[in-house]
Amino acid sequence: EAALEQVKETERQGASQLEAKVNILIEAQIQLQAAEDEKKKVEKENHDDIVKGEELREARSKNIAINEDAFCCLLNGSWTSAEERKEKLATFKEYLQEIGTEKTLVKAADGLITKPEVRGD
Repeated sequence: EAALEQVKETERQGASQLEAKVNILIEAQIQLQAAEDEKKKVEKENHDDIVKGEELREARSKNIAINEDAFCCLLNGSWTSAEERKEKLATFKEYLQEIGTEKTLVKAADGLITKPEVRGD
């Protein structure tokens, strides 16, 4: 009978150890899920930052292109034909509208269709 009690006690200890290990495993799974959730959050924030950065780089490139091409041509009066002047002005005004420039300022850009010396520049 003592041997039977010893076997039962060993089984109880084994069950208790198993339960403790299961609890540790459950806690580890909870921590893992929390870490995965945090990782997803950080990745999303990083993705949003990457997208915003790319949008800013594209906007900067477009701004530089407009400044170096259409605006400079209009400002300096360096167009070679009325058609080119019209295209540059349309491109410039479209860009001004895209970036939210006030309508009166967009309309004022029409003044760039005259050569600088006529404008008094």
